[in-house]
Amino acid sequence: VHRQFSGTRHSDHIALLSAYQAWEDARSVEDESAEYQFCESRQLNMSTLRMTAEAKLQLKDLLCNAGFPDECMHPQPFNY
Repeated sequence: VHRQFSGTRHSDHIALLSAYQAWEDARSVEDESAEYQFCESRQLNMSTLRMTAEAKLQLKDLLCNAGFPDECMHPQPFNY
């Protein structure tokens, strides 16, 4: 599973980012059972991914409240 998400860099950080982004994509397109299947088939913990998504939203809110412009909050593509 790690190799599937780590790309050519063989990095744990890249694997985590890639897995999270793939989960976000699956979550936005499909229903909860598909999200569950996505996590099960890749041995990912759905609760942890959901907690990470909530932390991401909280961080974004904190940055906006601190005066960071909205343009900074848009997802940036990563080439891995």
